[in-house]
Amino acid sequence: MIGPDAFGTTSLTPSQSALGIDIRDPGGSATIGGTTQAARNVISGVGDTAVYLQSSSNLVQGNYVGTDRSGTQPLANGNYGVIINDVNQVTPPVTNNLIGGTADGAMNIIAFNTYEGVRYITLGANNQVRRNSIFGNGRQGILSYNPRLTQNGSQGTLSGLLADTPYVIEFFTNPTCPDDFHTEGKTYVTDTTTKTNASGNATVTLPGGQNMTPTPTSTPTPTPSPSPTLGPSPGVLVDLINPGTATGNTFVSDNVDGAVNTVLKFPVNNGVALSPITGAISNNVYTIVMLCKFDEANKVRRLIDFKNSTSDNGLYASADNKLRFNPSATGANNLAAGSYVQVALSRDANGLTTGYLNGTQQFQFTDTNNNAVIDSNNTLRFFQDNLSGGNTARHQQVRSPACGFMDLP
Repeated sequence: MIGPDAFGTTSLTPSQSALGIDIRDPGGSATIGGTTQAARNVISGVGDTAVYLQSSSNLVQGNYVGTDRSGTQPLANGNYGVIINDVNQVTPPVTNNLIGGTADGAMNIIAFNTYEGVRYITLGANNQVRRNSIFGNGRQGILSYNPRLTQNGSQGTLSGLLADTPYVIEFFTNPTCPDDFHTEGKTYVTDTTTKTNASGNATVTLPGGQNMTPTPTSTPTPTPSPSPTLGPSPGVLVDLINPGTATGNTFVSDNVDGAVNTVLKFPVNNGVALSPITGAISNNVYTIVMLCKFDEANKVRRLIDFKNSTSDNGLYASADNKLRFNPSATGANNLAAGSYVQVALSRDANGLTTGYLNGTQQFQFTDTNNNAVIDSNNTLRFFQDNLSGGNTARHQQVRSPACGFMDLP
């Protein structure tokens, strides 16, 4: 047991900001747990995250994460259940981690954690979460996997996935109906294979069950034979520095939701860009989730720029501290300075664009003018505002420990 006492019912270190299992070996290939009861770990009641992976080819199976030894009662971890992370610029990105699996006994129970059950902060490929029981967590079950499901009788349409990509879709039932930002899956029912169309949509036959939720996993692509034609390069994160200054972005320690974490600090009007977006997010169907903190309020602050610094349209924190998509919609709740907030923006194949603040919907509109579509530059920019023209919004310092794209592979 890691975290609980010998009886597996009480935390020994509830106030300490400690990780349960921390693997940062570039070689990876660790096994945590197994498919037998004897191999099971109970990783619960630690002050930070239960399992932190900053390496590749690790296997996490058969564990109880966030519960007591029975797997039914809460013994929450202070932050997340499992994190797969290369936010600190690990090169190459972490890949091929498997949480759960299809073998008997591979299922992890990941429940009652303070924030997400499983969180991706990586551009690496083939990190999979399969057939786990994920429920009762404070936020999403799996951050990055939150497709929109539209039901029509026994058929359902999944939107917001990568275009022209094969997926395994797993279906789970839940005791209560989850909302968009608390999507979890407690009991595995079945799975099916499909391939999305050019818009990132897929039609599937829905199994019977109560409060059904789907979890998509992109299937590994076989290694192709050598070819003289090179495919597109994967996206990379590029620092954006305010012109006329030499102050770069830096990693610092900060208190995030009650625990010390490494965050990326952006000085005045600095930012970061994902360029190109290839392999990370589609141009027009996506969900983007960010966790960030501004040092000052009452200023216009750019959050997301879809037009590569050629337009003032995009997602902002307004001067009256509301979440605003310029020029179409403004939210009602305050986006305060000095504390971390979760901001999310989704756009479906019909252009329906929805903004959330800390899991509460702030606005929704139909993006008929494609202002929320990433343009042909294939660049997604964060925090730095349009530097051309006279309407530049200059924020003060901003800090961000994470930005996740729902349709990461």
